[in-house]
Amino acid sequence: MEKKEKEDLLKDVEETVKKGMRDENLKRFLLTRVIPVVVVVALLLCGYFFLIKKKNDVKDQLKQGAAADSHDLVLDDDGLRGYTSADFAEAVLGDTEQLKKVEVYQAQVSDAVTLTDTGLLNFKIFNKSQVLTYNGTVVYTVDLAKLNKASIDYDEQNKVVTMYIPKPEREEINIPADKIQYNDPEKGLLALGDINIKPEDITKLENGAREKMEAKLTETGQDEYANRFAKMTIWEMYQPLISKLAPSVKLEVEFL
Repeated sequence: MEKKEKEDLLKDVEETVKKGMRDENLKRFLLTRVIPVVVVVALLLCGYFFLIKKKNDVKDQLKQGAAADSHDLVLDDDGLRGYTSADFAEAVLGDTEQLKKVEVYQAQVSDAVTLTDTGLLNFKIFNKSQVLTYNGTVVYTVDLAKLNKASIDYDEQNKVVTMYIPKPEREEINIPADKIQYNDPEKGLLALGDINIKPEDITKLENGAREKMEAKLTETGQDEYANRFAKMTIWEMYQPLISKLAPSVKLEVEFL
């Protein structure tokens, strides 16, 4: 091989090596410097937009929530470390229906309870809340065992039998455990874990919900509905019997 050819060949090899080194350096630069920076920036942007989407107003999370004594029931108060509370929404009256026999009236009633578990210094960013809906059923009954001969009066002239019955009694509201509805909890940005309810607090919550339901029953006049259906139910039970004995005799039902 001629000297010039050797020099040209060496020159080509040298240029190829230099080009390869430049490509390798560029690749190394991209892998070690540019790409990591791009990944970090992308992650930061994703995190930023996620937080904005998750919480429209992050500043609101840094505000203090309501004081413990502003809630209906405080289950646990740890001072600066926060408290666990419950708020009872206004009870909502459900469907009602007339029953036969001694059960003369039934009403369904529900109450929503908001549990709030506050964190450090009561900042909303550490707080957790959850809504529990208690669904109950109450039955009004008439105690027919209290009836005796003195409870019946017969007006022979007008052919009217008057039966005097006791007013219906409101039984305790039944709140089945399997009818309690648990909404998904709402948490602040830095709130961890779930709201833990102590066994003794479960009874407090149920009793509180039951009191709200009883107030709603009174407020909406359910006792008066029960009185009306009590008379109707007893009349439907005994008028057919009287009609069989004396078709011309009518029954009236009154309270003692």
